[in-house]
Amino acid sequence: MPIQTVVPSWEDPVSRFLNGLGELQISPNGPAFTLWEALIRFEDSRFPIQIRDRELSKPELLGLAADIFNAGVFDRAEHAVGRDGLEKIKDSCRQAGLAQCF
Repeated sequence: MPIQTVVPSWEDPVSRFLNGLGELQISPNGPAFTLWEALIRFEDSRFPIQIRDRELSKPELLGLAADIFNAGVFDRAEHAVGRDGLEKIKDSCRQAGLAQCF
């Protein structure tokens, strides 16, 4: 008999998304996307993104990405959007003055 699993209550999908680890979905039947995909694939007109009771602008999401990069973590973005996508996001962080150590 296979082991039945559930997602622990502390593994909140929104927190995982905001930390660059998980996906959110556009409407109940829409496509899923990561923080990284939103930053490089969504047109500016798609922002702000409403997540539960918060609205997050593109600069706010870019700030979250910069925090992750400034902690020395790049693999989350590269896994989601490839090396070119990672470099685009890093460039956007630099242009916004958000890069401290990369």
